[in-house]
Amino acid sequence: MMTNDLTIGGKADNNINAQYNISLEEIYGLQILGLSDEEYDNKWIIESNEDEKIVKRVLGTNPKMGAYNDWTPLLIMTLIDSSSSSNTRSHMKAAFLNKMTGKIALQTSANYSDGLHKYRSYDSEWFVICGRTCAPNRFWEELKRIVSFRNTSLNV
Repeated sequence: MMTNDLTIGGKADNNINAQYNISLEEIYGLQILGLSDEEYDNKWIIESNEDEKIVKRVLGTNPKMGAYNDWTPLLIMTLIDSSSSSNTRSHMKAAFLNKMTGKIALQTSANYSDGLHKYRSYDSEWFVICGRTCAPNRFWEELKRIVSFRNTSLNV
């Protein structure tokens, strides 16, 4: 993926160096480069945006983000890592739309906390990870499709 406006120096990778206040136009303008890794991408499951339990796992309690009700989930995906020797580790990636500003926030969460710089999600067993957002191409492609649909339906 090439994200000239969102990565440091326009680095071509699947990391975005911004998590909050991303405009719909910036997401719509993403250029997704390279081939998707189907085997890896297919391990990610698109979750229901309507399932409050799922939403609470990936939306952080960081006071700078405002209240829980300020956000509308656009996309939530889950990866289950069964290669972990002890418990199954899960990761989630999400994009939320702020109802007041119209800006997007990207969130990554995990159901473990060892070695992570994190803060609590609205689910006490999940943590939101601080740092760059790294997601499979499938996440960026789906988010871009959702944003494109929102732009089209709002301009009708």
